[in-house]
Amino acid sequence: MLLDNPFLSDDRVEKEVKSLVSNNYEVVVYASQSNTLPGEETKFKVTVKRILNVEYLRKPFSKEFKKHTKAISFLISQEKADVIHCHDYHVLNIGLAVKKQTPSIKLVYDAHEWLKGYHPYKEAKGFINKVKAYLVWQKEIMNETIALKHIDALISISEPILNFNNKKIAHRTYLYNVPDVSKVVTSDIDLKDLLGIKSNQKLAVFVGNIYVSNNSFLKFAEALYNNDVSMVVFGNKKRHDELKDTVVSLPKLSKHIFFHDYLTQAERINIISSADFGVIFHPIDRPSNYYSMSNRWFEFKLAGLPIFSSEIEAALKSEEEPNSSVTTFNKSNIEKKLKSLLNDLENMKLAANSNMQKYTWENEEPKLLKLYNDLVEK
Repeated sequence: MLLDNPFLSDDRVEKEVKSLVSNNYEVVVYASQSNTLPGEETKFKVTVKRILNVEYLRKPFSKEFKKHTKAISFLISQEKADVIHCHDYHVLNIGLAVKKQTPSIKLVYDAHEWLKGYHPYKEAKGFINKVKAYLVWQKEIMNETIALKHIDALISISEPILNFNNKKIAHRTYLYNVPDVSKVVTSDIDLKDLLGIKSNQKLAVFVGNIYVSNNSFLKFAEALYNNDVSMVVFGNKKRHDELKDTVVSLPKLSKHIFFHDYLTQAERINIISSADFGVIFHPIDRPSNYYSMSNRWFEFKLAGLPIFSSEIEAALKSEEEPNSSVTTFNKSNIEKKLKSLLNDLENMKLAANSNMQKYTWENEEPKLLKLYNDLVEK
């Protein structure tokens, strides 16, 4: 397996690794370099080699990109693997280079994002940087398009995004990034007690990457404040620390918005189950976000929490279903829709509890194993 992070915490990769190992596959993970983690270690019964330089892999026009791809693909070819499993597009060119050296090897592309609908260049600051980022994005799309002609299996994060990609690939499936727990054991830890929040005050939880701008996030936090709702943010990225510093400097919001250290999915689900509802705040102007199934969607479902979500496709569809536990919002109606959720919160909680067991890894794992077993005819 190849991935563009140091494999400190990656719930999707961890689940797949554990499932493959428990079904007698030998797995070696090539991850990105890290200043704080060892260059090689054993984790989840697999060897993790942190030798990929992500900075090089993010510069597809550079000489370093070509040299690094060639060097790493040579090392990987020495593994004599049956399958090269590439997690996301930054490492796909390495997998393709190995495939060209050893055509018999099976190349799996696990697309965590829909690259054509991702638009990462929009995050760049300034016109010149946006142009540069746009050109890089177009080059990455071109590289992905070429690689898709050579891959043997495609895995995507949702059914719509799977269908947007090359339909000629015989082995294909979507895997929801659901928690690797069979059921929620309600934690003895109550988030309100832990944070000193009044028992009658409503509490929301926000988990994972913050995709929206600071201004959008603070505007959302202001809407929560106006309705006497507190929120706990779970995450361990640099962006969380930066936003925490901003919130702490705002006396009004600092008593309503809390930041919690990273926890594993299993630990998180048990603790967030004591909250009142979960928040999904994805920018819907990016098709990749709009058509994806947010990782948090499944955590909140399994924790028995109603969901307050931006208008992504899955949320809009779920909101229209009978006995729904989902309320959607947009920039212009946040407070109106929040009041609607709060007014019907008890019924929403009952609906959420009735659907807790729908999304579990037990339901997704067979799809991964079938794809692998078909590939290698095990």
